[in-house]
Amino acid sequence: MKQSNKKAPLVFYIGACLLVMVLFSVNLTSGLYARYATEATGSAGARVAKFDVASEEKSEFSIDLDFYDPAKQTASIQFEVTSSSEVAVEYDVVLELPEEIISLINSGVLIIKMGDNAVYVDTANNTVTFEGESFSPSEKVTQQHTITLSINADTMLFEDVTIEENATLRVHAEQID
Repeated sequence: MKQSNKKAPLVFYIGACLLVMVLFSVNLTSGLYARYATEATGSAGARVAKFDVASEEKSEFSIDLDFYDPAKQTASIQFEVTSSSEVAVEYDVVLELPEEIISLINSGVLIIKMGDNAVYVDTANNTVTFEGESFSPSEKVTQQHTITLSINADTMLFEDVTIEENATLRVHAEQID
């Protein structure tokens, strides 16, 4: 009788281990089955909106001003900006000028304007930036601009200064919506 009592606990332990292994494998199998049995359908599409702003870059054009010639006391630069973008666009106009002209603008001798637009003079980069306009989406629009440089009549110069320098005009556009 003692021999059969020793086998009973061994059979009990083996059965308990098998039961734990079966429960563990059922748990793993159910997660694996759920992962492969899940089903989903869908579709999506996207189209990128067209961004199209054009302006002729004017490079190396001459600004001819003479303090003592009344016919040359004003100079102007005319250009146009066209947009056929499908998004709202805002642009700025950047005019790169020689250092001499920038110093005359900063000292008030030379006045530069583009309509009523705000002007920012950057002496470090020798640029004048005009706050541009904005275009609404999905309409083809052309805006014409004139930048005017004129000699301030209230300034006194003791020497003849003639400015015949080259400049570069660029339009910087970006999407705003």
